[in-house]
Amino acid sequence: MSSEEPSYRKEFTYGINFNTRGGLIGGVAVRSTRVLDEKWSRFWGVEGVEVKHPKEQRVLNQNSGGSFVFGKSNYLFVLRPSYGMQRVIFRKAPESGVQVNALVGAGPSIGLLMPYYIYYDYTVRENRPGAPVQEDIRSEQYDPVINSADSRILDRAPIFSGANQTKARIGGTCAGP
Repeated sequence: MSSEEPSYRKEFTYGINFNTRGGLIGGVAVRSTRVLDEKWSRFWGVEGVEVKHPKEQRVLNQNSGGSFVFGKSNYLFVLRPSYGMQRVIFRKAPESGVQVNALVGAGPSIGLLMPYYIYYDYTVRENRPGAPVQEDIRSEQYDPVINSADSRILDRAPIFSGANQTKARIGGTCAGP
């Protein structure tokens, strides 16, 4: 084995990412690389991220203390599987240093639209003092036309409330130098 050749044949990396449109944690990534020779490697990877609209703003309900995103009717999650090649440009020194690689890969982007659910108060309150009130609070997908009274939106529902209604949308990605 030459001093230029890596001491391993396979590499597996994973982690979380932070991005401008992703919230606190933007997503997760996994990549598996197989070394072909001292300069070239082949890889496959999967990245999953949440994409938020740049104008999203959380609104606080003064009565209930809950919050929701005004105008949001879906979450957008994107899965990006990819396959490609990697070339070592500058190899890392044996004990320290930085290695520089060039990667070229391609794959589809699979958008997952999951409904954004809120708790909406449909309770009808009569003007008679002491009249019994039957609360009617429902968890449903936010629709600005139907759920137009902001004061009746109590809170957002748990994130996976509409998971069984998720719809896929296909796109493409390409990464390179």
